Amino acid sequence: MAGNRMAVVSSDGILYQYQSLASDPVLDQTTVLSEVLSLDELHSLKFSASGQELLLIQRRSTVPVTGIDVETGKVLFRIDARTETPTDCYCAIMSSDSSMLALGLGNDVILVDQVAGDRNVLSGHRSTVTALCFLSHGATLISASSDRTIRIWDLKTQTTTHVMTGHSDPIDRIALTDDGKCLLSISTRAEVCLWNVASGHVLTILQSSIEGSTNQNIWSYGFVDLRPNRPLRARLIIDWPALRTNLKTKHFTGGRK
Repeated sequence: MAGNRMAVVSSDGILYQYQSLASDPVLDQTTVLSEVLSLDELHSLKFSASGQELLLIQRRSTVPVTGIDVETGKVLFRIDARTETPTDCYCAIMSSDSSMLALGLGNDVILVDQVAGDRNVLSGHRSTVTALCFLSHGATLISASSDRTIRIWDLKTQTTTHVMTGHSDPIDRIALTDDGKCLLSISTRAEVCLWNVASGHVLTILQSSIEGSTNQNIWSYGFVDLRPNRPLRARLIIDWPALRTNLKTKHFTGGRK
């Protein structure tokens, strides 16, 4: 999903793009993919910042990421896992100028320079990398993992500047504020943490009090009220199993330290 756009790829190779408005999503464009792609292990889709490219992320494949031109449906690039057997890939993301691409491949982060063609491996996580995001300037990458940690990477030195701990379960999703100062992370059991990116310190932990809740019950998540000098508020829209007919909105705040 990019802004108010979202995409769906059908099994017969058609890309459907929707405008996701306040009401139900509205079909905006359909594009036939130029090549037949194996979608059996398709895990997720990810728009580039410009919205011109779409990443098809396949969970267990020797070619885990394929870049598609959203207008023409043509394949722009493929990222080879360079492994003899398929390795878990749950996430991939492009930098704001599309010059860099990062993907989680097993326990490692693979960093691909789309211009120079260079490829580097960032190692440190002890379990599968599950989520990634670039800071807007493109010099910093954030990775989350099933090992319950978040790592902040300096891409110039390709080293970890912070290892953030606080989750009691594997981390599944992350999201940055527009200014890149705060990070929201969600675990597989719907535990939510709000972090200060500069310091690596946790600001707030929100733990579900309803037994059996998981992150699959979180329908949407993000930040609201991001005006300068105002407290940061993150909003989750949650449908707990015990309250399936009753959507609840959770709010919590954290300072902009």
